[in-house]
Amino acid sequence: MLGLAYLPVWDVRQRDTEFFWTVQKNPSLTPMPRPKSTPTYCVHKRTGRAFVTVDGRQVPLGLANTPESLAAYDRTIAAWLANGRKLPEEQPPGANRLPTGPTVSVLIEAFWAHATRYYVTPARDAAGNPITNEDGTPQTEPSQEQESYRQALIPLRWLYGGSVKMETARFGCPELEALREAMIRPGEWRTAAGKVIQHGAWCRTYTNRQIGRVKHVFAWGVTKKLVPAAVHAELQLLPGLRRGKSAAPEPRPVKAVPLARALAIVPHVSRQVGVMIQVQLVTGMRSTELCIMRPCDIDRSAKPWVYRPMFHKTQDHDVEREIPLGPKVRKLIAPFLKRDPKAFLFSPAEADARRKADARKARETHVQPSQVLRAKNAAKRKHGRAPRSRYDRGSYYRAVLHGCEKAFNMPADFQWDRKDAPALRTEKARKRAAWQREHAWHPHQARHRGATDARKGGGLEVAQILLGHSNTKMTQRYAEADVEKTHELMERVG
Repeated sequence: MLGLAYLPVWDVRQRDTEFFWTVQKNPSLTPMPRPKSTPTYCVHKRTGRAFVTVDGRQVPLGLANTPESLAAYDRTIAAWLANGRKLPEEQPPGANRLPTGPTVSVLIEAFWAHATRYYVTPARDAAGNPITNEDGTPQTEPSQEQESYRQALIPLRWLYGGSVKMETARFGCPELEALREAMIRPGEWRTAAGKVIQHGAWCRTYTNRQIGRVKHVFAWGVTKKLVPAAVHAELQLLPGLRRGKSAAPEPRPVKAVPLARALAIVPHVSRQVGVMIQVQLVTGMRSTELCIMRPCDIDRSAKPWVYRPMFHKTQDHDVEREIPLGPKVRKLIAPFLKRDPKAFLFSPAEADARRKADARKARETHVQPSQVLRAKNAAKRKHGRAPRSRYDRGSYYRAVLHGCEKAFNMPADFQWDRKDAPALRTEKARKRAAWQREHAWHPHQARHRGATDARKGGGLEVAQILLGHSNTKMTQRYAEADVEKTHELMERVG
């Protein structure tokens, strides 16, 4: 039967009318149609105008090779893909009239002015103390949430802001669905400053979160009389992308790092980073909470000790964060407690000084005066930043990654060299990233390891308290279920 689906469509007539049939009359035998290719951006040479031909219909885009025509092309293709590779119905007469109400651009500008004031964190100096202005007000710096909103607003402005001048009252589910379609496919966008951003396809879960932020922008606009309430109510009806139901790539799951693999890199990193890894494996605390540990933040009046970070992720929600420190952790951090109570336990500057001291101790020849002079001159010419008094999330991540490269023998051909040509550097970076995805692990997996062990030892509620989550649903993403116990039970009773 499968072979009949590819027979040519002709009438097969036999002399006996009982055997008269056609392949065309049996829909189940017709071959699956080939998917339509994406229409291309075209330019009319004589007029210099751009257009795209979709479903036999020529859609004008404006003056060729301008940001406006490129945005119109992206918007048309996104709407075509979101509508099942069919061009939506033509807009009614007068749809291209001048806007009479607030536009999407006005909404974006108003919300961004609000976001730059609201989504901020206190700026802190190297010692972790808040920085204040001359008038006594605290200085702030952008939070990660502000950056996430900035990323979500770039495609929104590119497709429906700027010169498009779409009214917020006309923005509905078809436009939001087209925006989502543009997010899950690689392409390029332009910022308000005209900068071209090459982007890859966003994964399904990240796209859902960014669409949720766009919905929140319109909800905020309702409170400021910039968006009709009916528009926000309509946008809420658009469901998120489901696994396997769209072209969006799936994210790579974050699994708990095996304990032996995590401890294998400890001899290849500094003493400070080695202790940080072991502490995180036991407590499952966040990387930032680990980096800002200070003696004054640890209550040692009772056992177990209780660590209260000076700031943490959920403090804006009036959530108190307490991390118990058992005997293993107390033994690990004990050598680092003999310092200024407000100094950080784990200092990159101390690690760098220890590394240089060990190198001098291992030196077999005497240091010549000319070498000392060259070192002084090199220090004057050096423009790099000196090691800081504490690690942050990024430097801790890079230290763990460097340890993985040493412990698991990354090929020397992937190492970066100052003499490499730009093309060779790009190729090495691609190979190094592929190797790291296959062999390396990151600190977030150590947090998952601590969560999984806590769930096995004390249950889901214990893991929730240890991780600082407000509900067990989030904890279940971190703490993997104890499948081994299930297998043992089935071996006994099954």
